[in-house]
Amino acid sequence: MAPKYLDKHANARNVHHWDPEVLNNKLKRFGFGLLLVTGITAEDLHVEELIRPRNNTPNAKKRKELLAELDTCEPLC
Repeated sequence: MAPKYLDKHANARNVHHWDPEVLNNKLKRFGFGLLLVTGITAEDLHVEELIRPRNNTPNAKKRKELLAELDTCEPLC
């Protein structure tokens, strides 16, 4: 989802330069964390927490939206 957000931001109006903190700022503003997930099969799956989230419990609606979004994501490789 992060590459999708960055691509959308880069193509937005009034964006004329690269801001290396744009994703970090967005995540912090909403209290989201960032996980880096690598691997293709369960045997080589590796998850690394890059940014810790605030300790909030997402409500059922937000959890459902997140799971739906994850289902649409394609691997980067």
